[in-house]
Amino acid sequence: MMGRNKYAIALCADSNYTAKALTTIKSICVHNRHLCFYVLNNELDQNWFLNLRRKFKAVDCDIVDVKVMPVRENLVT
Repeated sequence: MMGRNKYAIALCADSNYTAKALTTIKSICVHNRHLCFYVLNNELDQNWFLNLRRKFKAVDCDIVDVKVMPVRENLVT
């Protein structure tokens, strides 16, 4: 549907939580359409996102890869 606003949902994940993130995305998509998932991460592979985009295109859900920088411990000198 052209011009329809999408609801935004943000998730954080790393390579240890991809299965949990995928379960969350699938669970939300069961009863909702027209969504945009922003997955904040610093290490997930682009192929993971490409596969998800293909799967969820049918229900008009976008998956956006948002790279974040790791927090450094000693920022104050």
